[in-house]
Amino acid sequence: MSTDSDSDRSSSADRHAPVKTAPEPIIRIWPIVPVDLKSTITRPMQVEIMVHVDDAGRVTGAEARSSDSTVSSSLKELAASTAKLWKFRPALQNGRPVAGETAVQFNFSPDR
Repeated sequence: MSTDSDSDRSSSADRHAPVKTAPEPIIRIWPIVPVDLKSTITRPMQVEIMVHVDDAGRVTGAEARSSDSTVSSSLKELAASTAKLWKFRPALQNGRPVAGETAVQFNFSPDR
C-alpha cells in the first residue's frame, strides 16, 4: 500500500537523482581488415566493443563484448584496437564532463 508520503519521497528522490548521459562519438575510425583476415569473413559479422571514455573524451579502454563465438579473436582485437582511436564527447553528469562507457558496433562482411 502506497501513501502520499511514499510517493512524495520517491518523486523527490527522482528530482534529485544525478542525470548522466553516455559518451557520444565525435570522431570514428573504421578498421582496415588485412587480406588474410578478410578471407576468414564468410558471412556478415558484428562485433560489439565496450569503450571506456575519460572526462576529456579520450578512450581509456576497449574490449569485445560480442558473444558470437564464430567471430575470430583477431577480428575482435582489430575492432577493439580501432575503437581506441575514436574520440568522444564525454559523458555528462549534471552538466559536467565525467568518465563513462558506451558500446560501439563494428560490422564486417565478405564484400567489404
